[in-house]
Amino acid sequence: MIAASINSDVLEAFEECRPVSDIQRQWMLGQGVPASVLMSEDAPAFARVSFDENGLFELDPGGEGALIFLGREADGPPIDLVAWRPKAGTLATWLGRAALLGSPYAPRLRADRALPVWRSPLDWLKASRSGVCIVHQERSALLLEGLGPLLAEDVDHGMALSGSLAIPAPRILVPEEQAS
Repeated sequence: MIAASINSDVLEAFEECRPVSDIQRQWMLGQGVPASVLMSEDAPAFARVSFDENGLFELDPGGEGALIFLGREADGPPIDLVAWRPKAGTLATWLGRAALLGSPYAPRLRADRALPVWRSPLDWLKASRSGVCIVHQERSALLLEGLGPLLAEDVDHGMALSGSLAIPAPRILVPEEQAS
């Protein structure tokens, strides 16, 4: 029941966001985003938000303008909202639940079966939302672990992904009496 409540809260909040303006739509089209992506039910919306230092945001009528995306659990129901400020590159979640935009479990159409990983939501949109865009490094590392090869945009992006997706070992404690 809690999951259904979260899903409906996320959908309600997304529906309260405004559609993107004609200027924003033209900008995305000019960047190479297919028109079909901007006409789908999961098309980005617009809202004013305030970002915090923990990778979260709040809807805030006096805040900064941002594009808003539905964050889904794989190909399932919405679990979060994701806000993105293109010029600043700021990316954050509303509830702290979304790790990725897109599904790591979607069919892989490439011969090498690699999952495309995009640097930004814009790149992900330009690719018609194929593959994923990382929203939260640590949570996405856990999701992507063991899912086969990842396709980076270029060598630099591949190196950055290799470092950022490394799963840190857990903290290991030793009983105090054994520490001596």
